Amino acid sequence: MIAVLAGSLFLVIVFASLVRYKRLELWWGWWSNLMASLVSVALGLAVGLYLLSVQKLEKDAEDRARYRLLLEAEMTDIAGQLRNSEPVKILIRDSSLHKDFSLRLTLIQPIAIEEAAKSGLFPLEQTKTMFSITREIRLHNMETQNLLNALSSKGSHVPFTAALAQNITPVQEEILKDLGHLAGQLDLRVAGLNAAPVAKSSK
Repeated sequence: MIAVLAGSLFLVIVFASLVRYKRLELWWGWWSNLMASLVSVALGLAVGLYLLSVQKLEKDAEDRARYRLLLEAEMTDIAGQLRNSEPVKILIRDSSLHKDFSLRLTLIQPIAIEEAAKSGLFPLEQTKTMFSITREIRLHNMETQNLLNALSSKGSHVPFTAALAQNITPVQEEILKDLGHLAGQLDLRVAGLNAAPVAKSSK
């Protein structure tokens, strides 16, 4: 506030001095040049900001298109692994439990899905679906690895191993369901997301 008053007072003094010494034309020329410079700077900044905004929008569109290609390729690969990989026959036996499983044991890497979710280039609902799929795939990989470890261990607890095996197929089906949902959100054509159930288990 004080600075504004001081500046105003200074201008008044300068203007009064110019009037007194009959140099108002000099003052007016200086003032016109100052205003022209300020307007030029303001217009330059506005144009610069607009061009930066346009460039950012174009780059975002290019990055989004690139992610869409990567997502389509990765989702097709994941669907292929969960639908078409060779099932493994697993026999789990002890004195009270007899179960046979036919499972597709595979570890999945959702690299493009996770990167696209973190990019901030997609709407909220699509991003939430991507993060959900990433969590499901991590859970699937953990349970698959735990099952493989249990099957290779002679002292593994049979009911625990059976519970792990029984949960593999539902998790894979949930992943495929959410992949189909994401493909619909992104309007992508991904083969294998509307096929028959991925695997089956029997007692």
